[in-house]
Amino acid sequence: MRTLRNTNKNGFALIEVIIASLIFLITIVGMLIASVNLKQRNIDSSQDVTAAFVAKGILDDLRIKLSPQEWAVDGELAEGVYPLAGILVDGVTYNATYTVVNDPNSNGRNVNIEVVWGNN
Repeated sequence: MRTLRNTNKNGFALIEVIIASLIFLITIVGMLIASVNLKQRNIDSSQDVTAAFVAKGILDDLRIKLSPQEWAVDGELAEGVYPLAGILVDGVTYNATYTVVNDPNSNGRNVNIEVVWGNN
């Protein structure tokens, strides 16, 4: 007795489908991980920019409130550390401190502003 075999292969074998599904799954998982990382980087970047604007706002306030004579070493702007109350922006509290020091190279002052937020 003769056995007839169908040698016409129209379709995929089960192993091919499993391998293709596995490759697709690995690709999708990689893309999901990348999107989560990018989202966190975007949030961090946004907070960095906000902190820079907070520092710029503090410096602008000092420029508006103080005359050029007060910036001079013998002016009324005293050397020291000045902490500011927390500034709330988009649900994140930014704590700022500015430090005033004499500039040894000129008759003026340097102001260093530090802004801290989140887990920093």
